[in-house]
Amino acid sequence: MHNVAVNKTCTLSSYFYYTHKPRNPNDNDEYATYHENNTCHAANNGNTSTNYGKGNCIFTHWGDKNPNWTVNLGQSYVISKITVYARNTTNEYTYNSDHLKRMRGVMVAIDGGSVYTFDSDVKNIQPDTDIFLSPPRSGQEIKITRQNQVDEHYNYLSFCEVQVWVCDDEYYGTNCTTQCGNCKNGDPCDKSSGECPNGCQPGWSPQQQCDRPCRTGYHGDMCNDKCGRGCATQPCPNYVGCLECDPITGDCHCRDGWGSVGKCNGE
Repeated sequence: MHNVAVNKTCTLSSYFYYTHKPRNPNDNDEYATYHENNTCHAANNGNTSTNYGKGNCIFTHWGDKNPNWTVNLGQSYVISKITVYARNTTNEYTYNSDHLKRMRGVMVAIDGGSVYTFDSDVKNIQPDTDIFLSPPRSGQEIKITRQNQVDEHYNYLSFCEVQVWVCDDEYYGTNCTTQCGNCKNGDPCDKSSGECPNGCQPGWSPQQQCDRPCRTGYHGDMCNDKCGRGCATQPCPNYVGCLECDPITGDCHCRDGWGSVGKCNGE
């Protein structure tokens, strides 16, 4: 599977800044303004480091009452998984070293529909959180927000990277672990259900995801063609005997009087 969020169009509701005493003791100013200008792209630039720094990780302003970050994928995709990398560093300027607390109660939505809410207990939050969508969800816009404030110290958004995963053409399903069947003309299957949009290759049953051959006694496109009347009886599972031919071509070994090899339809 591959990440479709890298460098896509995004928005950030506000930017973090504050005033504080100078970090440099030789600074003559009593107060200095510290303004991080990390844009929304700091969370979808492909950098999965959880260390906050220039160009990496977003941070909204404390006064933002509805902090949110969005990414527009440019088109609708069948999304199998979303990965969110939280900030997970500590430094001398942070009053609470556990940055993972900033993810408590954070919500993730696809096209306005909620798909995940981070736990209120920091013990249940990982630096990198995989959100598996079962079944996969179709959508174009991913929005991460916090509408219900946990407490006054964590009323902002701060995370480092968001990845939006879709299956490669040969696979489908949750986490893209199931391989597509034999779709007609090599078409990719539906990334959620695995169904082939234009049917199956000849010889494969349309009753499944084109991953099973025609039932015994049939062959061809849509498995609608019967094997020849002169096909020799072959041992088949769950049967004493049955007429079995090639599920694609219909060729079989003929009974006496029906030829040697072929469709075995005429004496």
